[in-house]
Amino acid sequence: MTARDTMASALRSTGLYTLNGKTLVDQELLAYCAALDTLYERLEVCKQDSFIGTASETGLLRWEALFGLKAHGSLEERREVLLQCGAVQNTSNTRSAFLELFQSIGVEATILEDPVGQELCFSCTGLDDPEERADAVAYIQRFLPAHLKVLLDFRELSWNTIDRAAQTFDEWDAKGCTWDQLDLIGEALFEI
Repeated sequence: MTARDTMASALRSTGLYTLNGKTLVDQELLAYCAALDTLYERLEVCKQDSFIGTASETGLLRWEALFGLKAHGSLEERREVLLQCGAVQNTSNTRSAFLELFQSIGVEATILEDPVGQELCFSCTGLDDPEERADAVAYIQRFLPAHLKVLLDFRELSWNTIDRAAQTFDEWDAKGCTWDQLDLIGEALFEI
């Protein structure tokens, strides 16, 4: 039902107006409807974009800006990421919740815990671009507990990789790399 139909129905019910399409009141209703129909369409789009599940491309871009994310993937993949991000709550400080949070932005991670030093080390894979990594770190940082020291390790050569490698310590040592060369590689290590 259009705005004109709604207004005409309300006026007809009073019995004071004859709305046959030729009266001045009909013309006035058409003038009102020109603006009201546009407003109605905009409200429908606003209502649709208010929910991640029904949001248009523009609506998803607004949701992503709200969460500090950049658009990656298909519309359905982006919806899934946003729904996962919106599911984070105060009880989401569990191992599995952290892993789900990382997965929601395309990062696979394993967690190494140091309860004594209150430190978490996330060994991460999945983002090769340094800018994407920096964006992911900024996003993840919002959800990490403030009291913990956190290390996000995006290096391909992690201590887990070294431990699982077929080479012995002597074979690694023979390469002549310093500890700093093994430990700090480019923009792949983030301390929060």
